[in-house]
Amino acid sequence: MSRKPFYVSTPIYYCNDIPHIGHAYTTITADVLARYHRLVGDKTFFLTGTDEHGQKVEKAAEALGKKPKEFVDGVVTHFQELWETLNVSNDRFIRTTDEDHKEVVTELWKKMEAAGDIFEGEYEDWYCVHDETFWTESQLLEGNLCPNPWCKRPVEKKREKSYFFKLSKYTEPLLKYYEDHPDFVLPEFRMNEVKSFVSQGLMDLSISRSTINWGIPVPGDEKHVMYVWVDALTNYLTASGYLKDEEKYETFWPATIHLIGKDILRFHAIFWPAFLMSAGLPLPKHVMAHGFWTADDMKISKSLGNRIDPTELVDIFGLDAVRYFLMREIQLGADGNFSYKAIANRVNADLANDLGNLLSRSLAMTKKYMDGVVPDKTAADCKMANVCAQAEADYQKAFDNHMPNKALVATWEVISYANKYIDEQAPWVLAKDDANKQELADTMYNLLEALRRIGAMISPVMPDTSAKLLAQLGLESITVNGDTLGNWGELEPGTKTQRGESLFPRVDMKKVEKLIESKAAEAEKKKADSKAESKTVEKQEPENIALVEFTDFTKLALRIGVVKTAEKVKKTDKLLKLTVDTGEDRTIVAGIALHYTPEELIGKKVVVLTNLKPRKLRGIESEGMMLAATAPDGTLRLLTTDEIIPAGSTIG
Repeated sequence: MSRKPFYVSTPIYYCNDIPHIGHAYTTITADVLARYHRLVGDKTFFLTGTDEHGQKVEKAAEALGKKPKEFVDGVVTHFQELWETLNVSNDRFIRTTDEDHKEVVTELWKKMEAAGDIFEGEYEDWYCVHDETFWTESQLLEGNLCPNPWCKRPVEKKREKSYFFKLSKYTEPLLKYYEDHPDFVLPEFRMNEVKSFVSQGLMDLSISRSTINWGIPVPGDEKHVMYVWVDALTNYLTASGYLKDEEKYETFWPATIHLIGKDILRFHAIFWPAFLMSAGLPLPKHVMAHGFWTADDMKISKSLGNRIDPTELVDIFGLDAVRYFLMREIQLGADGNFSYKAIANRVNADLANDLGNLLSRSLAMTKKYMDGVVPDKTAADCKMANVCAQAEADYQKAFDNHMPNKALVATWEVISYANKYIDEQAPWVLAKDDANKQELADTMYNLLEALRRIGAMISPVMPDTSAKLLAQLGLESITVNGDTLGNWGELEPGTKTQRGESLFPRVDMKKVEKLIESKAAEAEKKKADSKAESKTVEKQEPENIALVEFTDFTKLALRIGVVKTAEKVKKTDKLLKLTVDTGEDRTIVAGIALHYTPEELIGKKVVVLTNLKPRKLRGIESEGMMLAATAPDGTLRLLTTDEIIPAGSTIG
């Protein structure tokens, strides 16, 4: 069977936070897919990187007194270091500040403009800074919140001149493309979501900003920079060699699969193909939207104190155990639930008991009965060979359909059968009678050959473990023949085996219980501290609210303020020190660090009680209080207002 080139990409990650388990899951999944395709001999290209332009970055850099490029240079290292820790084998780490990317984005804009799909106008609507997205008023959630179910942050009213893309023109072409390519979006139920959204009709899309400077200039009008999604999505085209490397571009474009989180499906399944249609370029073959991870069935968030640090997981359980758990626990496309018990159980049951014990027993018996040398191979029929052949066929079908979870299930069919085979053949019984000498040799050869093939099958998910396993079999590497994992019987007789350390020591469940207790206590402490420092904004029942005279209300000086700077207060997890313009600059210390990052606050228009008696917090005099409310998920959300109301405006 002729194999085709394989090009897999992750989203490019936004430079406004440190990477977490969601970033790790997406990137490890892409890495596993890439390693499989390299294993079977496909020309393979694996892309990841960072999205570095936009308003959030510009504001975050300003808050720290840095230039945007200086700021992103620092953040990017967090991702690059984590990918190294997680043994990610990307072929390129692209940054949207790369020069070749700027050239490709500019060329794409020109092509869309030449197609008559870009026009100038004025835009006024509600803008979510976090999602870099405009919404109509009818789309907003109650309280003027972003309707993206994974965001729900306050939005701001914006009005500015803008260039628009005629997205409405592509409603029917997109629907036709979806019908002709039903697997363009995976899994199928996500394709149905996209078709349902597009069938309602698409609105033209604002694709430039004139109120920020940090971005790629619009060709011919440098007062505007390109909208972040035009810039960001084009990274996939840049990395393919477009404009720079014709041979690479012809080999790898269109991309085989864009691997993304379900929260950015709309941009990849609607905006991106429309841009490519306009430019006359081929569309990617698949967009795969994976689910989200929860922790013990609860949403993972900073405010709940249950965010999962991938580096910490590696320190506790080991790299390949983490990679295995993330790939085995859920099917790609579904949501997953993380717990320390779940990963510990996977390590003990699947890795230590099943895989590790199989290798250990097989090598111990090879040492005892065969002097540690691979015996002569048998020419007889072997059920083990048939089990391996069927499992490998299932394994490759799963990987060719981008399903690492199912590929691991197929791998464990071989592991489970091999463990059962030991019990059925009972080499320790065969060794008692010289008449069974050949059957004993056949049994040991079959086990060692099965392990060789298992070493190949686990290599995309657990490359380090695969190398250790093969080394103990006396092999330096695994070889494959085209689109197969090799023919049965390729383990050479006479190969010297070398029993090594255990692949996966068992996890002490008592230590895991203590870890869970400490994490729970830490989360509870964060919640309690947050509640204590946020008493002034806790929700009160109506019957407990005392009535006040109008004259009492007029004593309160409520003004609109604009957050100019924000930074964490040293030696505390909860407090932020802010400079807020309320007609004059004032310092406010607020207990909202568990609910907002400093970068999120810069530029927000908030409601400030300006005549609150000053008080010192951690040695800093606070000159007012920002008003907030408790959201249904327990987080604090600041009260914000329309952009058209200037700082210092009086409320009341």
